[in-house]
Amino acid sequence: MDLIKSILALDPSASTLSNAFREACQVEDSDLKLDLMERLLGKASPAEIGQSKALLQETQAALDGDMDGLWLLLGHKANVNFNNGEAVQAAASNSAGYPIILNMLLSAGATDVTVEEAFDAASNADTPASIKAGIFGSLFAFHKEISVEIISRAFVKVLESHPDDEHLPNLLLEHGAGAQVQLATLEAAAEASQGGVFLKLLRQVSDYTMRNEIFEYIRMHTSMESAHRHEAYETLLKQGIAESQISDALVVSIKNDPTNREIPMLLLNNGAQVNYKNNEAFAAAFQSRNLEMFELLCCYLVKGEHDEAAKLVFEHPYLRENPSVTVDQTVRANIYRSVLTCNIDPKSIYTTLVHFLDSPESSLPIVELLLQHGANPNDEDGHCFYLAARHKEESHFRALCKYAELSIVLPTLSRRIVKEHNVTRWFKICLEMQPSQIAGLSDQLLYQCIRKFPNGTDCLDVLLGAGLSPSATISYRLHKNWVEEEISLLIWCLVSSLKTGNNVIFKLLEHGSKALPDYVTPDSKIPTIFLTLLNKSRAPVLEAMLKLESTNVLNETISGSKFSSLASYPKKPKLEFTTLFEDDDEISPREASLFLGNLDAFKLLNKSMLPDDGTLHLAALLALPDFTDWLLETHEPNYEEENFGFMVPLALTCYSKPFPWCKVANEEQEWFSRLEETMKILIPKTLSSWRYRQKLPLHLALENGSQVTKAMLNVLNVRGIGNRDKYLYTDKTGMHYSPCEYVETFVEVDDEEKGKLVKILQEHGLN
Repeated sequence: MDLIKSILALDPSASTLSNAFREACQVEDSDLKLDLMERLLGKASPAEIGQSKALLQETQAALDGDMDGLWLLLGHKANVNFNNGEAVQAAASNSAGYPIILNMLLSAGATDVTVEEAFDAASNADTPASIKAGIFGSLFAFHKEISVEIISRAFVKVLESHPDDEHLPNLLLEHGAGAQVQLATLEAAAEASQGGVFLKLLRQVSDYTMRNEIFEYIRMHTSMESAHRHEAYETLLKQGIAESQISDALVVSIKNDPTNREIPMLLLNNGAQVNYKNNEAFAAAFQSRNLEMFELLCCYLVKGEHDEAAKLVFEHPYLRENPSVTVDQTVRANIYRSVLTCNIDPKSIYTTLVHFLDSPESSLPIVELLLQHGANPNDEDGHCFYLAARHKEESHFRALCKYAELSIVLPTLSRRIVKEHNVTRWFKICLEMQPSQIAGLSDQLLYQCIRKFPNGTDCLDVLLGAGLSPSATISYRLHKNWVEEEISLLIWCLVSSLKTGNNVIFKLLEHGSKALPDYVTPDSKIPTIFLTLLNKSRAPVLEAMLKLESTNVLNETISGSKFSSLASYPKKPKLEFTTLFEDDDEISPREASLFLGNLDAFKLLNKSMLPDDGTLHLAALLALPDFTDWLLETHEPNYEEENFGFMVPLALTCYSKPFPWCKVANEEQEWFSRLEETMKILIPKTLSSWRYRQKLPLHLALENGSQVTKAMLNVLNVRGIGNRDKYLYTDKTGMHYSPCEYVETFVEVDDEEKGKLVKILQEHGLN
């Protein structure tokens, strides 16, 4: 050291001192080094001999705990700004963090540039957040005007280095970190701090373009939590974002997070278009099968503007066809409620209504909604009403009835529903809910009802009770050779091929004269009562008509020719029978019942019986065994009726033929069998001595053909020579003729017929 003193005494040059100082800084012994440095600096003071360059080394030593060197250098005017303030940078970036050392350096004349360099170094340093906060605080305290660019750059570094710390970013924000926000800064903040710091930064984004860029970044940043994304969107939307960006975000949100409704709602409330890019938002919602999202989107549909989107939703198969187990009916109803505010084709609404009514579990609110928005349940002949009835959905049916056109609905229900009690049930509801339409209903509905249920009265009773008239008429042809004419409902029931039940007719007759029991067909002039005689089963109807007050049915008549045609129909009578009745013949109901062979009707019409009035004779002629048997209770079997050539009834049977107008009798039994039975009844009751011009009934039979003869012989059952003598014919000369001889001599028929008669006689032993 003495040597050093001696040299210094010689006043060495600054250059020599600088070299010596440089060497001194390399001495390992700290005390010796400090002594040498102090002597050299003291000799050179205030000149610069390297103390500024040594400042970095001594700062490091100070940071390690030895501050003597730093104090020495600072005391001899070491320039803290040397080499970009490297010493200050070192102090600012030290991981231990010594604010005292940093403050010493800063106080030693650090320039703004040095402070900013130190700030940069601190932000890049791998130091704990708490230490870095203290360093930043010291730097801000020393120089409040650190450039925004540097602070912003530090902000990004902080976010990258300390993603979980909010104090540091907030400190930087307080000093202007967001004043000139760059996209990189925002992206870093989004990555590091999706909550408060990022939101604070977003609030400072004044540039419209950058706002849209960071909005897009957030939209594409799929790892961001929904809550943070919502907050970020909300912050930016308040400042203004392009509509296309908002709409894109809506689509992305639905695709990536289909269960989150809050973000889509936020976007929709701030201008997102539900029909953006050909309804891509709806397509995404359908893809996710999230009807709650549908429900939300549909709330923002605008009539006229979003009609296509509304149509897409309304007609989408998933919404329409999936059962309630898949689609909540309340949600579905809400969707339809929103969609139907737009312009939807009524035909499409109707199609949807049909679909829901035909679904296993349809929803009443939806049905009502569709009806309110134009679905016409009367379309397709009221098909909707049939569906509701088929599924036994009374509440739905009643909803439909508010819009019902009964003239359409009732015929459809009658036509398509199978069971009468079901038709009756739905008819009652229709009539109950649309009483004002009853007066406009066609009475033809009564005909349709009876056609469907010819033996039921429930439906008919409802219609008649509602006010439909039993006086309704219909155009009908009673005979194929007659013209169509208006006939009453009562007549139609009697003649229809449906074989309407008597109970139905009774229901009509309960309305008395309104049922037109006195009706006479306008062209054919057929009174109603005669049509009750054509079928034995209609006797109760006849009886009911006869009990009606204020009717003149008993005094009605029908022309002979009309009766013949009507009673023979649909068979065509042989020519020989067509002239037996003339137009001038006026036939009463009583006579008609006899000609028809309808004993039940005859009994009802024959309240006062005159004995031996020729009725038994006519019954015998017509071969009506039931009539014959009944009439014998009051008529004499041996009475010779003047109107019948003074013959007895048995003789009349010999003139019997298969008359076609014996409609009722012919339907029950063939003429030949009836003839046999009639003869069988009369023969035992007829005097064996009776003759007609010396002719026995057998001879009369022979004169009327082989069929009549066969019937009589079958009943007589004669056999043998003795019987032959019993049936001899004696002429005026006293000559006797056997039955066969009688045929050959007196019966005027062709040879073939004579042969048949002879053969029959021979078979019975009457040669």
